[in-house]
Amino acid sequence: MITGNPSFDALGSIGVGLLLMVIAWLVAREVKSIIVGESASPEVRRTMVDAIIRSFKTRYRMRT
Repeated sequence: MITGNPSFDALGSIGVGLLLMVIAWLVAREVKSIIVGESASPEVRRTMVDAIIRSFKTRYRMRT
């Protein structure tokens, strides 16, 4: 105790706890889409499918 008053230690501990709770809430809100499984947009999905098809064709040398 720097000041000799335990009230400041208690308030500091409560403040740190509240700060950690706010940070945890913000992180949870940001990663909610990952946890829930947000789907990709149609453009991104089409790009992914095209890349997979190109990779498959290159690997197995298929002719279209």
